[in-house]
Amino acid sequence: MFTLTSFKKMANTFKKKWFPSEELAKPNTVENAYWKIVETSDETVQVHYGSDLDVTMHGSGFIMEPTEERHTSGWNLNIFPKLPDSLLSYLDESTAGVSAPMMYIGMLFSTFCWHTEDNYLFSINYLHEGASKTWYGVPGSKAEMFEAVMQKTVPELFKTNPDLLYQLVTMISPRILVDNNVPVYSFLQEAGQFVITFPKAYHAGFSHGFNCAESTNFALEEWLPFGRESTEKYRQRSRSSVLSLDKLLCNAASQPHSQTLNDRLKEELPIMRRDECYLREKVLSKEGTWKCIQFSTYEGKDTTAKECTVCKYDCYLSALVCPCSPNKFVCLRHSENLCECPATRRILLFRYRLMDLDEMLRSVGVPPSETSLSTLFDNSQCKAPISHSGKGHTGQHHPTTPEDKSKTSPKKCTIKSLARNGGIKRMEGITYLDPKEEINEGLFVIESIVDSRTQNDKLEYLLKWEGYPQNEATWEKAEDFACPGLVDQFEEKHKRKAPGPKRSTRTTKGKRVRY
Repeated sequence: MFTLTSFKKMANTFKKKWFPSEELAKPNTVENAYWKIVETSDETVQVHYGSDLDVTMHGSGFIMEPTEERHTSGWNLNIFPKLPDSLLSYLDESTAGVSAPMMYIGMLFSTFCWHTEDNYLFSINYLHEGASKTWYGVPGSKAEMFEAVMQKTVPELFKTNPDLLYQLVTMISPRILVDNNVPVYSFLQEAGQFVITFPKAYHAGFSHGFNCAESTNFALEEWLPFGRESTEKYRQRSRSSVLSLDKLLCNAASQPHSQTLNDRLKEELPIMRRDECYLREKVLSKEGTWKCIQFSTYEGKDTTAKECTVCKYDCYLSALVCPCSPNKFVCLRHSENLCECPATRRILLFRYRLMDLDEMLRSVGVPPSETSLSTLFDNSQCKAPISHSGKGHTGQHHPTTPEDKSKTSPKKCTIKSLARNGGIKRMEGITYLDPKEEINEGLFVIESIVDSRTQNDKLEYLLKWEGYPQNEATWEKAEDFACPGLVDQFEEKHKRKAPGPKRSTRTTKGKRVRY
């Protein structure tokens, strides 16, 4: 353990052993010594590096909380990630090192190995004081060439650890890269200078002595395609993203934004909606679910991000959960990995109806023809939604009666009703009715919980239905519906502990219920 003072003293002593005077510590001399150690030396050289120090705990070289009395420049890294032109301003949460800076205390030969920024974000690094840093960079357009050379150079390391490049532990000489036609650029950063790295650009470097730097990430409009690429790569490697791209896109679309960002959203939002539409169709119509519930209703007071337990994908738009493991979530791609329960026990959680996503596209100027169902899918891949036994779509109970089966016939579907149900849209043979037609026929919406009782050792709630008078409220068994948000509100009001989830496949007879 060091204090800043003791670390500086130790670092200066170490440097003098290598270079007794500053005249001997010229940048080229230090660089040659560094690579001789890395490439040819048989001896072990141990150095320390105070990396990734959270400024909220250890302090920042910039004003932490600027005020009118303590005005500060936009170059203050504590506010830089959230400036209006940075896309991170559309995210409420603050992540150390991403939307909030981190401090780095280095010494001679302290190294940051080859890496890209998390989710291919931009980064900005400021050297507050001390000795210089040597930086090496490879353009993002040559990232695949760089990765191929790395795997060819140290194949045994990649064989035992496929995620090697994510771990900042591998350093090879720029000479090897250049010999393999990978362009490499170098820069000597002095105190008082900023260094900015661009999306997907691999970079590495080392310190020439004691120094103190601060760094954070940010994102501009041109980052969005890189964000989508990194999110997909992370999902394939079961690696957590540092932010939710879907959340960022939805927030940006619904808040004021620049015309340049609007142009990017026109490209990214249709991709997001297309993928979500396909996955909901896969789960709802081909595999089946018990019901669908909005996140806000299911979560109650728990608003933490939901991550797929299989691929670590951020389940912002939708997720699957089962009453057998209420805290285990999977994305719709990994529906088969949720649990051993039948599909009719699963609950699909969603944040937006598909009609809401359509509205986002329209808000950025994507013409209706580009959001129509015919452009989202090849009709040969789609099937009309079918009624599953037990409880079905969107938090609605689907008794398997002949009457209900006829209601889910393709000829009875409307675009609006399918969007509300969270299902796929355009399908072969569907008759598109006038959107103004009543689509809620047979749909009962819970407005509030009025009372509770115990009948035959079963907990029941008196439910007030939306659009119906109080005297038409009905008693329903707690196990026949999942509406934790309303239950928590009712139990909190009456100072009672809400019951835990029950395993049941029973149906509220005669009602299709939406929460």
